Parts: sequence; structure tokens; C-alpha cells
Amino acid sequence: MADQLCLQGILYVPHNDIAWQLLPLDLRFGSGQTCWRRLERWQQARVFDRLHRWRTCSHDEQLALSQHVFDPDIIDPVEPKVLEEYIGHGRS
Repeated sequence: MADQLCLQGILYVPHNDIAWQLLPLDLRFGSGQTCWRRLERWQQARVFDRLHRWRTCSHDEQLALSQHVFDPDIIDPVEPKVLEEYIGHGRS
């Protein structure tokens, strides 16, 4: 399952206030169990802490950190953009 689809599933569950096992398979985000496991793995790897750090930096700091913060084995560098779209906090 692609990380981007799992991320969408992870965001869908709390947004719609549903249990993991009720994540609809027809949305193609993966099963609730798959999304939960990916969330657990990303939390253990501190991916969301690193994303938060990246988001709260200046633009220049973001560029410098983006080369060091994202481990391609854990998170696709495209995902911060996907996350921005879903939480609606784009920078102006």
C-alpha cells in the first residue's frame, strides 16, 4: 500500500470520527489495520515530530532541513505537501 494512500486513510479516520476497523475499503486507502500499523510505525520513527518541526521553520530552514529530515525509507518527501492539502494549512 502506498504511503500517500495510508496517510489519507490515517487522516480520514479521526476526521470522520470512526473506528479503524470501519475505514471503508472502497476508498482504497487500505484497511484500517494497515493504516493503523503504518501510523504506529511512523509514530515510532518520529515522522510526525519531524514534519511538525519542518512546518514551523522558516522557508530557508525548510529547504535546509528537507535534505536531512526525511528518510526516504520512512516517508516520501512528497507527503508534507499531501498533509498540507488535507489539514488546510498552506503557507502564503
